[in-house]
Amino acid sequence: MIQKLQILNLLIYITIAFIISFVLITVSLILNKKTKKFNSKLISYETGCLPTSDNQIQLNINFYIIAIIFLILDIEIILMFPWVLSLKIIGLKAYYKTLFLFLILALGFIFEWFNNSLNWIK
Repeated sequence: MIQKLQILNLLIYITIAFIISFVLITVSLILNKKTKKFNSKLISYETGCLPTSDNQIQLNINFYIIAIIFLILDIEIILMFPWVLSLKIIGLKAYYKTLFLFLILALGFIFEWFNNSLNWIK
């Protein structure tokens, strides 16, 4: 009986989620058709001045590569701090699992190093 009630609650939840999603998408499409009449919304700046040049600056891809590498290593350090503080509590099994995670991250860093992904100028 309890399992049937849980399945019924899940079906009701999924149905309500689909109804809300459908209503929001429909309202968005209806309102979007009304706002497409204004061409001034499609230009870069809504100041009334027409742009004189292209405002998109093309950045070097190395900037993004270094940023992603920095984020990965930063997350590794954030994970390492509580791990070191709780070494006595987590036990040997969790210790080896965390060491395995750091080994994977270190291998990724070594791979990036040998692929010259860390060099700004190629």
